[in-house]
Amino acid sequence: MIKLNKDSWINGIGIILIIIFLLRAYSLLIDGVWFQVFWLCNHATLIIGLAILYRSSFILIGELSLSLAGSLTWTMDYLSRVFFNFHLFGSTEYIFNEIGTFFFYISSINHLIFIPLVLTALFLINKPAKNSWKFSLSHGIFLIAIAFLFEKDYNLNCIVQSCIDWIPTFNLYPLIFILAYFFVIILPLDNMLNGLIKRNQ
Repeated sequence: MIKLNKDSWINGIGIILIIIFLLRAYSLLIDGVWFQVFWLCNHATLIIGLAILYRSSFILIGELSLSLAGSLTWTMDYLSRVFFNFHLFGSTEYIFNEIGTFFFYISSINHLIFIPLVLTALFLINKPAKNSWKFSLSHGIFLIAIAFLFEKDYNLNCIVQSCIDWIPTFNLYPLIFILAYFFVIILPLDNMLNGLIKRNQ
């Protein structure tokens, strides 16, 4: 029996995430919707995969703090539809119109294995990172700029309009969403992840 050491597991997770990104990017390209690569869920696998391979906790924790909430709500909505036949948030209704397609399968895999794989790698690397929220902030600013660049046609990362059925879109929605996401989600998650790693050392 082949025994894999910790580094092999970490490298394997990083490679799997990068392969998932490449398959997802390919599916977007052949469908003619390349711009959807700017959805956080569609490129976070590449950034985190590379961070894992290079053992960069700064990028890994920063990117996970940015993407965890969105990935978690997507997964919860998807699973509520699969097991209970209703959408908890309404954020995955689109994908069930594509059942049986390559897009459906790769998008499902992309989201469903993201959290368990990344958390596994995070605690295998087991290294906290000071000020990792700064990476979240810099990537977030980039996504905000892209969202407003494509504002007229697309609602990338739910920045311009709400993606959740029961949260309305109002005049100050983008500003409140951005501030709330940073102060209520990113900063607490960054602090929690670093704290858990320190306790695990």
